[in-house]
Amino acid sequence: MKPAFWDKTDGLSFGGIFINVAPIELDAYAAAARFAWARHREAVERLLEHGPGQHEPLFRYRGGPEPLETLPARMLRFGHLFAERCERLAADQGLVFADVLEDRWPGAGPFWAELTRVSL
Repeated sequence: MKPAFWDKTDGLSFGGIFINVAPIELDAYAAAARFAWARHREAVERLLEHGPGQHEPLFRYRGGPEPLETLPARMLRFGHLFAERCERLAADQGLVFADVLEDRWPGAGPFWAELTRVSL
């Protein structure tokens, strides 16, 4: 999926645009925020007293990450937002993207195919 994200942005700012909203990143931020608030509440409150800053995103997610067992499906649904690009880039190599996924992540291919079938 990463090549599709690069294609979407013409190779510019992948990290700044997409990585921060990927489910795996949101879960990481939420876990870090839970830890910081639980262990260092006073320090976090002091940092935030001065308004949004470079560390503010680390503390905005409350309640911790989503259940780990939901992560694979959430990642595939997120990637499916760019399905057309994923399929086109796979087709450039004579492949179908579900097969590319299945090769790298067993079980993901049929899920992707179902997402594609449902979204038509």
